[in-house]
Amino acid sequence: MGKLPTKNYIPSHFMKGTLIQMANGRLKKVEDLSSDDFLLSAPLSRVFNIDTSVVVEIAKASTLARVTFAATIEPQLELPFFVLGKGWSSCDPHRTQATYGLEVQQLKV
Repeated sequence: MGKLPTKNYIPSHFMKGTLIQMANGRLKKVEDLSSDDFLLSAPLSRVFNIDTSVVVEIAKASTLARVTFAATIEPQLELPFFVLGKGWSSCDPHRTQATYGLEVQQLKV
């Protein structure tokens, strides 16, 4: 059985056009997801939950960023986050567009 690569892995579920199944069974393109989709689907799902966090710091390196909420993560710069009330955002919107085809906003503190 194969395993996911630990370097240069690009999760396909963020690719533009990817269909995401809502908890009610409805399918929606990832780029068309709204805050309501997350807020309404999370309570109906046994595997999906919403963790509301506030970004308190962003530090960029060449290909990674350090994003600090209540905890710190180090995602690739192009990894999109869904920001309630704003939509998809990332540390490097140009790289997100090039990698996933998603138009996103700049992730901000």
